[in-house]
Amino acid sequence: MERKAAREIQQPEPTPLETANAYTKLAEENIQEEAPKSIPEINLKIIPNYSLIIKEIRQRFPNTENRLRREFIEIKADTKENREKIINLLRQKKLEFVLSEAYEDRPVKVVIRDLPIDMEIPEIIQNLEEKFTR
Repeated sequence: MERKAAREIQQPEPTPLETANAYTKLAEENIQEEAPKSIPEINLKIIPNYSLIIKEIRQRFPNTENRLRREFIEIKADTKENREKIINLLRQKKLEFVLSEAYEDRPVKVVIRDLPIDMEIPEIIQNLEEKFTR
């Protein structure tokens, strides 16, 4: 009995695909856009006639956002100039308020563990400056 062998299948040669990186233009553009600084809030302490004051602020500065947070009303101005004007208005009315710092302007707080108790603060500062100015 004669056996039949399977025919060899000839596969066509693969044609190389040309691909293009769609993000090359983004990689070439090294434009660093600085994020706009956030405008810090003004926290007005709640007083009996706070609604009249908020109403006056809303009339003079219609783009402000006001929120009740605990014992304060958080006033967020749309521009730095309006923020300064609102602060001046609150000072003229002799109202009690607290100014918040912008998140970007807050100092960085660091905790250093396992330091000797008798080590003086100027000595710590000097050692850190020496270590990081190299």
